[in-house]
Amino acid sequence: MIALARPSVHDVFPRLWATRNAHQIRLTELSRRAATELVQSTLGAAVEPSQAAAIVERSGGNAFYIEELIRAVAEGRGAALPDTVLGIVEARLSALAPEARRVLRAASLFGEVFCKGETIPIRKNNHE
Repeated sequence: MIALARPSVHDVFPRLWATRNAHQIRLTELSRRAATELVQSTLGAAVEPSQAAAIVERSGGNAFYIEELIRAVAEGRGAALPDTVLGIVEARLSALAPEARRVLRAASLFGEVFCKGETIPIRKNNHE
């Protein structure tokens, strides 16, 4: 079994794996070299060396943030890259159609599993 969690899992569930023979691997940020290689291998000639360096610097080695910054550059949105992970997620969500944002908003309330065909109309009818 593979279980993924943030380090705070130990605060919330201090004895979660105490009775198991678990191996813990802590992931750290990507090195500058690995981050640079990721940016260059993904974007290739589409990215100037100065822009690649800016992506690496801004990301701080956060793999998710690097991926989102790369996606923004690949989609032509590299001129105004957000300064934070939250900023880049908000920018990506704001680019969605209003209906898609409404579905995501409902999903954030209902959790991981919900049925768009049933849950959204029920919630909409109950709150109009």
